Amino acid sequence: MQGKRPSMEDAHATIDDLTVHFGDLFSADVHGADGPRSFYGIYDGHRGQRAALHAAEHLHRVILRRPEFASNNITDALFQGFVQADQELLAQARAEGGWNDGCTVAVAVVLGRRVYVANVGDAEVLLARQMIKDDGQRTTDVVVLSKVHKPTDPEERARVMANGGMVLGGRVGGALAVARALGDLQFKEPATDGEVTVGKLISEEPYVSATDLLPGRDSFILIGCDGIWESMSHRDSIDFVETHLRQEGPQRTSEMLCEHAIARGSADNVSATILALNWS
Repeated sequence: MQGKRPSMEDAHATIDDLTVHFGDLFSADVHGADGPRSFYGIYDGHRGQRAALHAAEHLHRVILRRPEFASNNITDALFQGFVQADQELLAQARAEGGWNDGCTVAVAVVLGRRVYVANVGDAEVLLARQMIKDDGQRTTDVVVLSKVHKPTDPEERARVMANGGMVLGGRVGGALAVARALGDLQFKEPATDGEVTVGKLISEEPYVSATDLLPGRDSFILIGCDGIWESMSHRDSIDFVETHLRQEGPQRTSEMLCEHAIARGSADNVSATILALNWS
């Protein structure tokens, strides 16, 4: 949803069955034969929508065609896929006059009973997991599968400064509120001003995780841009989805979640994808 922003810069990719279009890239001997083979991505654009649209169209194709994916090394395929996709995106930006659009990204690849997550920036992936308390009562834990890359994080700040940049007002160079993203040509091209050389300030290297899903205990996965958590906590968002998912289904519940985030004060574009895990 565009929300209160003057333009819509988010994009997404939802592929419930990868084998429909990419069946030749899967092998039962290597990737297994049971369970879903799915890809979901949220792409939160900034300074324009071109990077988000490019990533939504190409990132999953790059990942699936990586040699690491063919050998079932999915985490490395995700990492190298982000790096390669960024190189291709920057090449297009240069060829088209040097535009500087960028996007944060969060993707989830579900293969059988395992979910692989990769993200750059502040788009996030959460898992709702049922737990049994000591008194026998059920409760829902929020499992964070991604990592937020903010310029104020000590590791990110040190990397930016080591490359000759500065973090001002919580932003890289006083401009970008995230330390990792795809695109952002201006912040990835080395530049020299007199005796001062500034290197690559924004990283395209993603945080990657792999999590075994627990049958009957893991109920859904939520992927979203930071517009959701601008006005809601992780706990708030998981509780909201849990309240409505069974009756409304994932499509309508995702719409309701975005509407709720905007109603609570989010001033950003707001995008969400809900993966309902229906165990047989």
